[in-house]
Amino acid sequence: MQKLGLSQNLQQKLSPQQIQFIKLLQVPTAELESRIEEEMEINPALEEGEDQEKPENRESGSESNSSSFFSNIEFAFKSKGLKILMILIFFSTFGIGLLRPIIALFVEQISHSKESVSIYTATIFSIISLTSAFSAILLGKQIKSKNIPHFLIFSSMIAAFSLGMHFFISNISLIFILNFIFGIGYGVLMPATFTAVSYFSPSDRKGGVVGVASSFQILGNMLGPLLSSGITQILGIRFLFLIASVSFISIALLTKFSSLSILQKEEKQE
Repeated sequence: MQKLGLSQNLQQKLSPQQIQFIKLLQVPTAELESRIEEEMEINPALEEGEDQEKPENRESGSESNSSSFFSNIEFAFKSKGLKILMILIFFSTFGIGLLRPIIALFVEQISHSKESVSIYTATIFSIISLTSAFSAILLGKQIKSKNIPHFLIFSSMIAAFSLGMHFFISNISLIFILNFIFGIGYGVLMPATFTAVSYFSPSDRKGGVVGVASSFQILGNMLGPLLSSGITQILGIRFLFLIASVSFISIALLTKFSSLSILQKEEKQE
């Protein structure tokens, strides 16, 4: 007796392109480029595709290339505000750098106890460090873009006054007091300066410009001690305090009469 039956069979045929694509997926990434070159040699009809990178990606790539250290220096000196700020940062650290090598010698000149020179010197640096830290914490949070010039002028004049008074004093207790005052001014000066750097920098360059500002800070710390000994031999230790004081007065004058006054004008308009 003949039986009838129904069967279903499903077949799938892959095209040559699909087979080639599957084979390419199995090739490791490191060998893919060489495999493509081999295919191009076998089949001369194949052509290498052009870069399909979007304009936005190209622009971002050019921006990343332009964010090198030297391009950031060039950018900073093309901006009047940033150029002034780099000079201010240099002056502030240069003035401090001038005095670091001679503090112990100055203390020795006016101290009645030669054995206590190291203790007095360490105390002076501790006073400056502590007062700068507390000043930066307490007053630094009050710094905003609109009042940056006020803080720069205020802090630099305090620092200039305290350093200049060292020329006239001969009492170790007054040195402690003057350096306490100096620490207050210096603790406000650096946060205000770097806040101004951030204000004048575009968002895509802030990191690079702050790096340039830090380089000028290091430059001042290097050149100050290098010139300190030569100036001391020519003019004496006390005149070194006057020169350091002038460097901080220069910060106040540059802030007052430079493009940083734009921030003050903005505040008046508001």
